[in-house]
Amino acid sequence: MLRISTRSSTRKYVGVLCAVLLGGFVLLKELDLVASAHLNYAVIQLVHNNLQISTSQAVLSFLLIGMRYNPRDTRLIRNAGFIYLRRGDMPLALEMFDRGLRLNPTDLLLHFYNGNALYQTGRDQKAITEWSQANAGRYFYNQGKSLAGKGLLREAISSYEISSKLEPDFGGTYTALGDLYIAEGRKLEAIEMYQTALSKEGLNSLEKTLIQARVVYYLGDISGSLRLYRLLVAQTPPCIPQNSKQFQETAGLRSEALRMIGVIEYWNVGNQVAGRQALREAVECQPDYVWNYIHLGDTYRNQQRYHESAYWYEKAAAAIPHSEVPYLYLGINAANQGLFSAALSYLFAAQEINADNAEVWYWIGLVYWDMGNLPLAELYLKHALQIAPRSEYSQALREVERLKK
Repeated sequence: MLRISTRSSTRKYVGVLCAVLLGGFVLLKELDLVASAHLNYAVIQLVHNNLQISTSQAVLSFLLIGMRYNPRDTRLIRNAGFIYLRRGDMPLALEMFDRGLRLNPTDLLLHFYNGNALYQTGRDQKAITEWSQANAGRYFYNQGKSLAGKGLLREAISSYEISSKLEPDFGGTYTALGDLYIAEGRKLEAIEMYQTALSKEGLNSLEKTLIQARVVYYLGDISGSLRLYRLLVAQTPPCIPQNSKQFQETAGLRSEALRMIGVIEYWNVGNQVAGRQALREAVECQPDYVWNYIHLGDTYRNQQRYHESAYWYEKAAAAIPHSEVPYLYLGINAANQGLFSAALSYLFAAQEINADNAEVWYWIGLVYWDMGNLPLAELYLKHALQIAPRSEYSQALREVERLKK
């Protein structure tokens, strides 16, 4: 009969078995799926709140018991560190990750989680180094894309900026950053990002045409950009049928080209019918994209048809409820009608979603100015200028300061 020869070996196997059986089954769903997805610290905090403190404490106890009898098992160390990270106990998380990396310096997940912990403690450059060891650049790009799609612009910009440091030769990251900078009114930074993207890898000919059209447009060459956008529409298939593979690959490109043709035709060329038609086609082509609705609503607000403009802004809010942009434009729409209380309600709702959108602060300042509350107008305009140094913000602030004297 086979016998275990020593008491210590028995204790070792029992300890590891307890950790695997009691902690492992819970971790299989709660932790290993998280690890395989390479989720960053924000997702760990925001998405996985279903991992309750009581559960994590029980799992942690079993992990620590297992580590007593198998102190070189980096899986136990890594998952214990993850729980400390999840609970916000950064010193212990960092201690666990450092211990694991000394045992296994090639463990990509340990580098990734160590980067998360370092980032949360303000050691950004060390975090970037750790994430680069984990080859996490494309992960942060996809994370930024997901967040931007939900309208979470601040978080998306943060993810894209990390991705650009980890994978500096990937053009898609700079294009995405340019788009978000435009959304926040940072035109010069956006142009710089677009021009950087054109010099990088990973973009096909259609994507390059689109970026060139953006750069030309924001540099002021309206006819040149219109020509490039029309070329892009001619090179992409119609948006019907929407279930075709070819459509799925080019819908976003075609939608943007149609949207910009509509904007240019309506606002720059003065062809209102052609402009609105192109914008409606953009909505049909990509009905879940917020700016298609916003630009279409603007054409009605420009004609003081406020009920119709509100209709399209509300459609935008329904399409992407986590974006501050529809509420910003609903606030502007109300302010244009002199409905200042309603305007502030919408604008504060936008501010609650994204407090870093300078345009929201700017319009709150303008509304307070119209209401005669110059101190509050000055406060909000100053903050808008701190976020984005735009000329219209500084001009409005100077006028408010002059009126206060």
